[in-house]
Amino acid sequence: MEPFALFHTDLKRTEIAMNAGRLDEAFALLKSSPSRHHRDAQTLVDRLVDEFVRRGNQHFDDGRADDARHDADAAYHLGGRQIEIAKLRQRIAQHLEEGRELRFTSERGGVNSRGDILQVDGIGSLLLLRSDTVSIGGESTTAPLDISLRTVGVSKPIRIYRDDEDYFWQCESQRLLSSGDSIAVGRRGRLRFTRAVAASNSAILDVSGAKLFRSDVRRVVLVADSVLFGHAGCHFTLPNMNPPVILQPSGDAYTLHRQGGYDTQTLMHGDSVCINDIRFTLTVLSHSKALV
Repeated sequence: MEPFALFHTDLKRTEIAMNAGRLDEAFALLKSSPSRHHRDAQTLVDRLVDEFVRRGNQHFDDGRADDARHDADAAYHLGGRQIEIAKLRQRIAQHLEEGRELRFTSERGGVNSRGDILQVDGIGSLLLLRSDTVSIGGESTTAPLDISLRTVGVSKPIRIYRDDEDYFWQCESQRLLSSGDSIAVGRRGRLRFTRAVAASNSAILDVSGAKLFRSDVRRVVLVADSVLFGHAGCHFTLPNMNPPVILQPSGDAYTLHRQGGYDTQTLMHGDSVCINDIRFTLTVLSHSKALV
């Protein structure tokens, strides 16, 4: 068959498939055709883009987000950055982001994301957070928060999340956190991020400039595996604690033991244990005000 005749045969087959509503078949025909960029084929391309956008919006309105994304990707492949394609892709992206928000919220209901208050003689009250993702905000932040500061000027939550051994800070963009980094929260709030112990993936957030809604807490512990209390080189300094005491999450509770694995005790909610005359008391955090 002559190339010109073959070209028109491809267009005809594409048009028949499109008229029958078989958009994916029409897309496959156009995608594989060497003549798709020919000016005589552009009318079919434009029509197919319009049909994918129309069907994608219908899928989205009917709650079929995956089908909508399929159509949006096909339209983008053919039509690029057209306004209607961009609008559909934005709708889908916003839906996916809202879905992630819901998953973050639901994950907070589990044991690993519970907020606990640990009171330690000589150190004070610590907020323990066991989730891999922590949300931070101020008085004007409407989303649920793990850390809420008495400050204004922050409408969207800031997130810190742990990925294996690394921590990342995310708001408008994403950034790897290093020990000593400072994170601004609103007009007054500031969190100083510290990785004090190389052998532990747990990290500390020191609060300054603005108080938490529970004012006796000035430090937040992002509990990954263990938290050390003892001499210099631990997360928290207790001069007379040698060897150090190690706190580790264990189901609904925590265990405390001296370095080396001896003198192990279980610390349950509402209880306290005493090691070397230092008392550790654990209570469940009240969720009445944005978790803090």
